[in-house]
Amino acid sequence: MRLVTFERFGEERIGFIHEEMVFDLTLCYAALLRKEGVAVAMRVANALIPPDMLKFLEGEEKALEEAERVRSSLRKGRERLRDRVVRKLHGLSAK
Repeated sequence: MRLVTFERFGEERIGFIHEEMVFDLTLCYAALLRKEGVAVAMRVANALIPPDMLKFLEGEEKALEEAERVRSSLRKGRERLRDRVVRKLHGLSAK
């Protein structure tokens, strides 16, 4: 998984690249949790996959596992998270 940081509304966020698009990882995770019926999805998402890269890395393997679960849900087409796209990348081939 290729992780990136970006700024949105003056706040640094963590994202990942999928099909030449940058997705907000925390928001995608919250959407996945909501789909699974988690009542406090955004709160859980902020705790397990915080929007700050350093805090995310402090989460070690659990954070990475959950991030991979988000990416896998996109790859398998189970989630329609196109509204979580931050920007489209041109001329980049990332898998």
